[in-house]
Amino acid sequence: MEISAEALKKKLDGLPQKPGVYIMKDKSERIIYVGKAVRLRNRVRSYFKTAGHQHPKTEVLVSRIYDFDYIVTSTEVEALLLENNLIKEHKPKYNILLKDDKTYPYIKVSVDEPFPKFTVTRKREQDKARYYGPFAQASAMREVMRLIKHMFPLRQCEGEIKPGSAKRPCLNYQLGRCLAPCAGYVSQEDYRAIADQAMMLLEGRVDRLLKELGAQMRKASEDMLFEKAAILRDRIRSVELVGALQKIVMAPGDDADALGIARNLADTCVAVITVRDGRVIGKAHFFLEGAADATDGEALSAFVKQYYISSTMVPPVISLPAEPDDVSELEAGLSSSRGGKVRVTVPKRGIKRDIVGMAAENAEEMLRLRLAEEERSRARTEGAVQALADALSLPSPPYRIECFDISNIQGTDTVASMVVFEGGVPAKKEYRRFRIRTVEGADDFASMAEAVGRRFRKAAEDDPKFLKLPGLLLIDGGKGQLNAAVDAMRAHGYDLPAAGLAKQEEEIFLPARPDPIRLPKDSFALHLLQRVRDEAHRFAITYHKSIRGKKGIKSELTGLPGIGKARLAALMKEFGSLDELAKADRDSIRKVKGMDARSAGAVWSYLNEGKGGDV
Repeated sequence: MEISAEALKKKLDGLPQKPGVYIMKDKSERIIYVGKAVRLRNRVRSYFKTAGHQHPKTEVLVSRIYDFDYIVTSTEVEALLLENNLIKEHKPKYNILLKDDKTYPYIKVSVDEPFPKFTVTRKREQDKARYYGPFAQASAMREVMRLIKHMFPLRQCEGEIKPGSAKRPCLNYQLGRCLAPCAGYVSQEDYRAIADQAMMLLEGRVDRLLKELGAQMRKASEDMLFEKAAILRDRIRSVELVGALQKIVMAPGDDADALGIARNLADTCVAVITVRDGRVIGKAHFFLEGAADATDGEALSAFVKQYYISSTMVPPVISLPAEPDDVSELEAGLSSSRGGKVRVTVPKRGIKRDIVGMAAENAEEMLRLRLAEEERSRARTEGAVQALADALSLPSPPYRIECFDISNIQGTDTVASMVVFEGGVPAKKEYRRFRIRTVEGADDFASMAEAVGRRFRKAAEDDPKFLKLPGLLLIDGGKGQLNAAVDAMRAHGYDLPAAGLAKQEEEIFLPARPDPIRLPKDSFALHLLQRVRDEAHRFAITYHKSIRGKKGIKSELTGLPGIGKARLAALMKEFGSLDELAKADRDSIRKVKGMDARSAGAVWSYLNEGKGGDV
């Protein structure tokens, strides 16, 4: 409900001159903007001043505000933290948002456990664990985890470790990949020391790590523990290789992040260059939503809050290409998160300025790659639709394509699928499926005619689920399936463009053309038809498996030659379900009590051969 002018004035007058967070809502009570303020009264009242003195984006926001709420905090830092949490939770339309920030993976180290474990997670819990990340590219995170597992023999098992609880260690111990704390083969102190070294690697402390490993290797040699010394030597070599890949750009011991920003009409990208112990140890990039009308300083402020405020890996220096208006508030919030002083700077010269420039170049490159990928995507979708219209001489580009496929096993439980692509991409809410009711046995032509006929009968009856008509009716099959589908469609008064795609040679059949069309293998039009056809096949198979899964082994195999009650009972006892039996190979089935090679072959062939819909 919209707040009246009188009630609004009263509410504005009642705002306190204290720090806090304000929450703007639209007429549906949805949160459309969250902001922080040093003095709530001054900041919130500024939104309702005379129009024409505000940024156009702010004017649009104000025109949609029907009510507001606020939360008083004790300090500006609390306001900053609360603002960040509310933005992440509600994703308000008019805030600048870090795209998909909750999906980026972290490496989690359970430092609160006696024997810490390194795992991957996409959710940061409010626990005592230590989190490294987020990693913008999952591939980079996987490579880091691979290095840790290769260099450090840390446990990979689940659950809590109780030393000596295992009678014997697992295979990882035999392979030298774990110290077997479960079997009591390593003390908590020694295990923790190795875990600390792995965390040094994650933090980019290569020089410190090499110094520590070198001291351990020399001591092991002096104590004539030559096997241990050799292991440490190999670990040192691995770390040195990692260090060689890290560019030295600052003095040893220096930690900093440098941010660069790049923009075009559609996107804003922020790149982060991570420097630890004077070395560039990584880079990442992120895209922002809702930043088109924001200044560079505003966009960077929003990014820094959402990326760093809740992080456990805040560096002491963050270098930016433009200065946000709220630098002092950012520094206070970041210092609180880090537990130490953090400076937000805009370097004008020197190496830090160069690193900011490097970050900007990376952001520009990511924008270029994103634009190129969008162009390729358009070629595969919208461009492919146009190419398909040209290749098949259709009256217009087929924005909506419907594809039908049939699936059965030796004529039983026959089903049909109808998948829909719109604009070259799947429209999964439009998918439909049919159980074939009138056809006995494996008759793909009759089954196709029934499914297509039911679809267009429902359209003729104004069924809302079937009112949208396709620009192209695609059939998974050759000339026979296509003719059956076209006849069924025309029987209900429709005459729409149709085509069949035969899988073996990827030939395209048209109703009025005797010979098939063969498109080049690199044709976007052909690739589109293949994606639609393959999706219809997948959907049909999935539906068919779900129906089969509802039937027990007994009902499915009763009557199969050589399979009597005793063998049915043995198969049910061994596999439990039809799906599990269908996954088994011939040899596994033959080993079941009472089965022989012939009966096992009959069961396997029945479950794995003769699937309808494959042309």
